[in-house]
Amino acid sequence: MKAREKRDFLRLDLEGDVRIKTVNGVPQEIKGLLRNLSYKGLSVYTKGKIELGSIVDVEIDSPLLDQRLSCKGKVAYLKEPAGHGVFFKVGIAFIEADKDLVTHLIKRHEFKVSAEDQKRRKERPLDFMPY
Repeated sequence: MKAREKRDFLRLDLEGDVRIKTVNGVPQEIKGLLRNLSYKGLSVYTKGKIELGSIVDVEIDSPLLDQRLSCKGKVAYLKEPAGHGVFFKVGIAFIEADKDLVTHLIKRHEFKVSAEDQKRRKERPLDFMPY
C-alpha cells in the first residue's frame, strides 16, 4: 500500500541556480542548485550549511524564466550530507514570493514536460500494429 501524499501542492523537479542570503543571524551568502519547486516553497542543494529556522532572501535563475525570481523564505528543513557527500539538502518555505511568477514557472515546466513527452511518443517506433 502506498503512503498518502502529505503535501498540499505537487513538487516539480526544476533546474536552476539559486543564491541564498541570510537575513537574521550570521550574515552569509550561499550558492546552490534548485532541486524542486512548489507553490509553497523550494528545495535546493548547497555546499554550505544554513541554520534551521533562518530567514533568507532567495534569488532563482532558471532557463524557464525570463527574469529572476526573488523571494523571502524560512529554512524549514536541513539534511546533512550522508557518508562522503558534500551537499546539504535545504527546504525553504515561502514567506513572501511573487505567486504569479511562481505559477508561471510551474506552468512553463508542465508545458515543457508535456511537449517532451509528446515528442518522445512521436519518436518511439511502434513494435506492434495498433489495430
